[in-house]
Amino acid sequence: MSFSADVKKEIRNAAPKKECCLKTAASCFDVRAIEESIMGKCCIKTFLKTAFLEYGSVNDPENSYHLELVTENEQLSALICAFMNDYGMGAKIMLRNGMYVVYIKGAEAIADFLKLTGAANSLMYFENTRIVKEMRGNINRGINCESANIQKKIDAAFKQLESIKYIEKTVGLDYLPDNLRELAELRLKNHEMGLAELGEKLKKKISKSGVNHRMIKIMEIAENLKIKGEM
Repeated sequence: MSFSADVKKEIRNAAPKKECCLKTAASCFDVRAIEESIMGKCCIKTFLKTAFLEYGSVNDPENSYHLELVTENEQLSALICAFMNDYGMGAKIMLRNGMYVVYIKGAEAIADFLKLTGAANSLMYFENTRIVKEMRGNINRGINCESANIQKKIDAAFKQLESIKYIEKTVGLDYLPDNLRELAELRLKNHEMGLAELGEKLKKKISKSGVNHRMIKIMEIAENLKIKGEM
């Protein structure tokens, strides 16, 4: 059974008991009769329940967040939309193949609709699925971010090594000031080490930003040597 069918089954089992609600449910397809039968919030809830049973569907939250009610009647769809928005659901109407589609897409709004219509078990499933999806999304974003950071470090280390090897090949590392030569030699021996770790390995420890500053100087020296070599 689909999630939408489960929701309808729950709503159907929670039949209205008040006389005014019974009247609203009975007149659910006549706009004028509905407006005359609405006596309070209980009647609005009954109207939305009955309308969903007749015209509605909701996607499984595992796939996407979308709930809609499709009718041929413009006035009826406007009434459904207005009552949903009385509860802050942000419902909208669009035309699809000559039919009026009242829809909501936000997870919060759909959860509010399920709560309003008394579909407690479906609401629990919806919320649990949403939590799992959000956790999965956060984990994936974290992995992607970490992968991007690793790639940036690899690219930076490659450029540093390229500059150091160019200096070594053309003028030798003794060309560098002592503090830069020490760092260059350390980088040649530790291709995968991060800047902070390199700073810890130096005879006189320095911060990550200090290592980065020295690396920039080394790369500038290599670039100047390349320019001179091309002249």
